[in-house]
Amino acid sequence: MKWSKILGAIFVLLGVFGTVMGLAFESAMIIALGIHAVSFLTTAAAVGIGLGVLLFGLGYVPQIKHRLAQGQAKKLLQEKIESYEEQTAEYEADALNPTRVRMRLLQLRSRNEHLRDLTRICIEQKDKIDMFQDQLDRLIQANEALYLKDLPAVLDSAEERMCANFRDIINCCILVEHNGQPLNEYGKEITKQALEANMEELQAVSELLNKSVKYINEYNRKGVRDRSDLDAWIKIMERSTNKREELTL
Repeated sequence: MKWSKILGAIFVLLGVFGTVMGLAFESAMIIALGIHAVSFLTTAAAVGIGLGVLLFGLGYVPQIKHRLAQGQAKKLLQEKIESYEEQTAEYEADALNPTRVRMRLLQLRSRNEHLRDLTRICIEQKDKIDMFQDQLDRLIQANEALYLKDLPAVLDSAEERMCANFRDIINCCILVEHNGQPLNEYGKEITKQALEANMEELQAVSELLNKSVKYINEYNRKGVRDRSDLDAWIKIMERSTNKREELTL
């Protein structure tokens, strides 16, 4: 917009020149040109100054837009930083909270490209247990299966154990969160063990849901109230969990 500034400056100079000349030689110009002509020239000079100022100002529009954009970008960056800090603080205050675990994983993924595949797998596992919980709720509601009201707590316990495993993974990720480096060998081994433990939890929950569907159908069709097979699987899940916990002590 350099041409706008140049053209604006020319109009301003011509307008100022015309105004000065009109004031300095007003009487002589009226005699020579007549009052109407002098009035027209005065108006033209004022219009020229106004147009020049406008054109000159337009020349700075790109710079103003650029500075405003920079200011907005800085503001958004600051808000993002503050949001990240808030999310981190929320997670640290309750590291087993499923919602906060998810947010922390997303945060880590955005901060280090080497963590993208790992955090993607973690989030997929988290989505899986959420789906299982939702499916169980739907089964209970659709069949008014109050006789299975203890099962949501079983799934909640599985989710909590998964979040504890996610916490181990996140602990390793914190060391490389800001330096753009991949996990060290210890971190890789810990994350491998945690992901495998979570897969076992998901497989156990999946089987529990299958047994729940079978029991619901038998209950609806035949009035079968014996849920020993279902309870036996829950005990197997508990024993398996306790065994894993003992191995990690």
